[in-house]
Amino acid sequence: MAIHDSNLEQLLLVLNEMWDRGAKPSIAIITHGIRLACDNALPRLAMDLAQQYDKDFEAGTKVPTASWVRILMSSAENSYVSSP
Repeated sequence: MAIHDSNLEQLLLVLNEMWDRGAKPSIAIITHGIRLACDNALPRLAMDLAQQYDKDFEAGTKVPTASWVRILMSSAENSYVSSP
């Protein structure tokens, strides 16, 4: 299973299949995907996952603040250019 072995590519395939079929992934799956994307220096992908989840679900089941902070931190880390 994608969540168990931390395979980001497989997780994205599963999420896309779920969304295509109208299934709703759990917040645990989404937060795991966000973490994997951030850990792999893909903050834009993490943000896309968070926005897709928030767009598709009713109030009260939004992506947790901690996940948004992780996305912001990853964005900052991956956009930082050190001076010589």
